[in-house]
Amino acid sequence: MPWTFYNSNGQRLSSAATLIDNLDIDGATALSGAVADADLFIVDDNASGANRKVTAATIKTYIGSVSQASSGAIVAQTNEDTYVPPDLVKNSPGVAKAWGKISTTGSLGSPDHGVASVAKGATGKYVITFDTAFASAVYAVNVTNESGAAIFGSKSTAAADTAAIDIWTHAGAAVDAAFYFTAFGTLS
Repeated sequence: MPWTFYNSNGQRLSSAATLIDNLDIDGATALSGAVADADLFIVDDNASGANRKVTAATIKTYIGSVSQASSGAIVAQTNEDTYVPPDLVKNSPGVAKAWGKISTTGSLGSPDHGVASVAKGATGKYVITFDTAFASAVYAVNVTNESGAAIFGSKSTAAADTAAIDIWTHAGAAVDAAFYFTAFGTLS
């Protein structure tokens, strides 16, 4: 008496050798845990038509292990097979280390990032203190006025943990004005 084979959809299979197209895994029981090194997969060996089993451990070796980049590797922009996790993106050289909006009175708007405090001095003078100091006083601060009027701003002096910002009119007179800023550089 010959055997008759059916797939999980009740379709009769023409032989005991099942084409991969007829393999129905949708109705299979889900894996109860994580994929283990001993779990098996099917591969077409060298695309020769010869199906072979392979363990998850073999696939993991073929793919290679991916590790997390260190803070130092991110800052140095090393060429390595690593990934940058969200909590370390801040160390990337092209990411603003601090940003925010400062009102004419020197109050810090919300949201902001990387700013500990802002102090308002004389007319047009503001000092931003950063949450984390830069590696040195050599970093860039971009200042953009909020109003769109002919008002300018620049970093006049800096320390690793603070930046003094001066705001002035097109005629060179100091003026209190709301502005946005971003700071780029390497953190300590």
